[in-house]
Formats: sequence, structure tokens, C-alpha cells
Amino acid sequence: MNREILNLKNLSVSYGDINILKDIDLSLKKGEILGIVGESGSGKSTLIKSIMGILDENASIDGEINFEGKDLASLSLKDYRKIKGKEISMIFQNPTEYFNPTRKISKQFIETIRSHNDISKQEIQKKSINTFKFLGLQDGKKIWNSYPFELSGGMNQRVAIALSIMLEPKILLADEPTSALDVTVQAQVVKELLKLRQKLNTSIILVTHNIGVASYMSDNIGVMYGGRIIEYGESEELINNPKHPYTKILINSVPVINGNIPNGIEGSLPNFQDIKEGCVFLDRCKYASRECKIKVPSAKYWGKSHWSSCLIENEEIAL
Repeated sequence: MNREILNLKNLSVSYGDINILKDIDLSLKKGEILGIVGESGSGKSTLIKSIMGILDENASIDGEINFEGKDLASLSLKDYRKIKGKEISMIFQNPTEYFNPTRKISKQFIETIRSHNDISKQEIQKKSINTFKFLGLQDGKKIWNSYPFELSGGMNQRVAIALSIMLEPKILLADEPTSALDVTVQAQVVKELLKLRQKLNTSIILVTHNIGVASYMSDNIGVMYGGRIIEYGESEELINNPKHPYTKILINSVPVINGNIPNGIEGSLPNFQDIKEGCVFLDRCKYASRECKIKVPSAKYWGKSHWSSCLIENEEIAL
């Protein structure tokens, strides 16, 4: 069995008096793909930004982010920089914001790689073009000499992936890597991330609002709502046997070919400053009871690794 490479213990993130993440417990094994799903505004990006160490300066962190025996939350900025990009890398949601539009791809690759490794520009170019080819980009020399605005959105996304894996990181954090792409390019990016895991045994945390993409790619899935993980389990088990009302709503909202048009998700996510006591899903749950208003549900296990945080007896909840 692959060893554990990352472990989050009671991780909470706040901005002033506003709590964004609350008591997150997650682990990631070597070579595992962990999907984090939920609507926009549920705290998914904050979660992986806290791992990457790129939260805003006014953010405060409680709890632990253990990476290979080191608590990243307690590292100095200098020590964290040695890990960022080299051992833990990130694919950002919008590649056009990731690259500097006034500088060629080559300069941005050289600057990033040489901040960690003392290798020649020629070696970086050779490895970059080989990485482009691995990601299905055949005209590597042209891309190497291009500006980001000269490339399509899909090409920019794959170039961003190439840069994120150039140093062969142990963990790759992917923040909505397919959200801005058309369906055909989405499928290509998903295929390339799976090839990456197969080739380098890279561990991946995939953040997405698309539970269909997560179920296809991930070994395990964590469902996030209001800054909490409210259900977690092996991908196939969670999709086929969801236990939390919110997870069931997410699954029912996925379009099916030649099927009925799915219902939208009624209501909206709570503002983080409005989350008080009780269940975080309280205001949108048709099964909520008086107890749900005052008691924070603890994890209830439905198997070795499948659990959900809900006070309602599952038999009462229709899929």
C-alpha cells in the first residue's frame, strides 16, 4: 500500500473574525487522486491555497498541514519556498492569469526552473519541449518561443500543466483545471493528468465543481460545503451510495445523455460570516430538524472509509 504523503489535521483558516475552513481532516497517499467537490464559494480553493502557502497575508491558519513529516503551517517563508513549485506544485484555474502576457513562455519556464535547479537554458528547453509532447503539444519549439496571448485557452492550460510538472513534484494541486475549457479539451486535460499519475506516481488533489469529472478521475472524493468536508469516501462507493443530502443533490444535478434535464440546486451557499451553530447545510436541507439547528453533526461511518456528517437517518433521505 502506498504511504501517506500529506495529512491535514483540524485545519482551519480565517480572515479576521470570518472562518472560511473549519476542522478539515484529510489525508493523501502517494499516487492517489483525491477529488474535492462542491459549488463555487464552498472553500475548495482556500483549501489548496493553504496547502500551497499562497493565502492572503491577512489569513490565519490553525491546525496542521503535514507533508512528509514537516508541518508546512509552521515553516518559515524561506523554507516554504524550497517546497513550493518543486515538491508541491499547482495548476491555477485561469491559465491566462497564471502567465505574464508580456513575456515569452521560454522566459517564464527558465525563471521558474532555475529558481530551484541550477541547469542550463538549453537543458530546460529540451525538457520543456519533451514535456509539451507528453501533454499532446507537438509544435514545442513554436510554443517555447510564443507569448501566452498567441496560444489558445486549451494550449495555455496544457502549457501551465507542463510548467507545474517540470520539476516532477510529489503533489500536484489542480484548481478547476477544466472549468474554462470546451468539452473536447476538458477530456484531453483529464487524460493528461491521469497519464501524469501513471508515469510519475504523482499525488493529485483535484478541486472541481464537476462531480462527474471527479468521479471519473479520483480514487477518493471529499464533498465540501460552507468550508467543511461533509462527506468522504472511495469514489465509486460515494457516487453509487451517497449519504449526505447535499451529495445527493450534486449527483442529481449532473446532466445525463438522453435523460431528463436535471434539477438545479435550489437556494445558495451561506455567507461564511453567517455560519453559526448547527449543521452548515441547514438552510437548504428539506430534512432539517430542530436538532440540526443547534448540534454540529459528527462523522457517521458507513464503511471503513466512507463517512458523512448528517443527523438525519439515511433511510429518510430520497436520492
